Amino acid sequence: MVDARRSIIAVVPLLLLPMRAAVAQLAETNFASVPCHVAFAYPSTWEVVRDTVDPQSDCNFLIRPKDRQQRLVAHDSVDLYTISLRSVAGDAATAAPDNGFERRGSRWVILGETNQPADTISGPGWRGWHGMASSRCYRVDGPYAGQCDMPTAIVGNASRSVVVIAGTQAEDVFGRLLRTLQLE
Repeated sequence: MVDARRSIIAVVPLLLLPMRAAVAQLAETNFASVPCHVAFAYPSTWEVVRDTVDPQSDCNFLIRPKDRQQRLVAHDSVDLYTISLRSVAGDAATAAPDNGFERRGSRWVILGETNQPADTISGPGWRGWHGMASSRCYRVDGPYAGQCDMPTAIVGNASRSVVVIAGTQAEDVFGRLLRTLQLE
């Protein structure tokens, strides 16, 4: 005969495992760069590193999972999680054309394989546009992997803008970053 109380007690810890993972995902780390006039929060299981693609700029950052290598292996060497953040001089409307956005009539469009309309977004002391950019995805080692829809935003104040482009699987972190973004 099975003791129902012991069965319930044995099952409860198993039910709490997903909750522990969710709580761990909620833990945040704060990032701030005074020279780049930007601050934001990101998951503690992620990291911020300087993006060295443009050695002339110290204000390009990558926000990515600490287990990036394992995720690359799991996704056929396609980086679906890394978020690129660039802090640039000028307001969002001035910086937008050089960063994948185009004004068409009264709306802004995110340029890509299929130009998508952008929605207005705002936060404490900044405003701009966001949406999904359709672009080509490539494996880290170079070959074409297919079409990707990437969360994209440009936001700014009167003197500074931030361009944020996320991997297709990073939409939740992209949203969290925008919700906590501060331009100084």
